[in-house]
Amino acid sequence: MSRSLAIAVATAALVGCSSPPYCGESFCLTEKPTAVSKATPVEDFNLYTVDFAGRRFLIYEGNHPNSDGDHDFGLTGPDSVPAGFVEGRLFGSQRGYQIVLRTTNRKWPTYLAVSAVTKNPNDLDLLVSKLRGKQSKES
Repeated sequence: MSRSLAIAVATAALVGCSSPPYCGESFCLTEKPTAVSKATPVEDFNLYTVDFAGRRFLIYEGNHPNSDGDHDFGLTGPDSVPAGFVEGRLFGSQRGYQIVLRTTNRKWPTYLAVSAVTKNPNDLDLLVSKLRGKQSKES
């Protein structure tokens, strides 16, 4: 998918979301989470703790997601990549799973990683299916 087409798809997805319940720098949730908190431990990334559908997720937003020590299960199928993102990769370990999504941004943030402590990688779909990418102010 070309960059222009990806941006158009992301814009269209957000336009359909008249007032998203919650947005970060590079994403919006299409449904309201039970709870969300944001932390910026250092200037180059954000961490969001999101409670949704009885589960707790961590969303990393930045340029260098950490998958050290995790098994790389490869690219996710195109149907599991939310609108406004280019591709997704699944990683997992004994502590859980994460999907790393590449944004359409050329600058910060270029990645969004959704992780959860779970034995089933399909649990990530609870939140990933509610994500839509958005263009960063710094693109």
